[in-house]
Amino acid sequence: MPHQISYKPLLGQGPNGQVFGAPVNVERAYVEDKIQVIKGTNGADVTSNSFVVVDPDVVVPAESLITVWAGTPHERESKLAGSNYFNHPNAPSHSVLYLE
Repeated sequence: MPHQISYKPLLGQGPNGQVFGAPVNVERAYVEDKIQVIKGTNGADVTSNSFVVVDPDVVVPAESLITVWAGTPHERESKLAGSNYFNHPNAPSHSVLYLE
């Protein structure tokens, strides 16, 4: 997996809105910009603009802010819209993160 990402976990609500923790770096990731409609964590349809594949041991908390393409003109920070975990005996296990 050739890319790196970072995420800031949602810690809760503060007087000025949502409060996020310090960035956590993920060294192995695959990022692809692809627009698709997914079911969000609340069951509603959400448009995802990108997805990220990470190792199965990477657990990104719900509603985290994820930074992709850091250090490039395409760098952006997006909210985690949903995720899926894949585990199959004949394929590599991985998690997919869908970004708003």
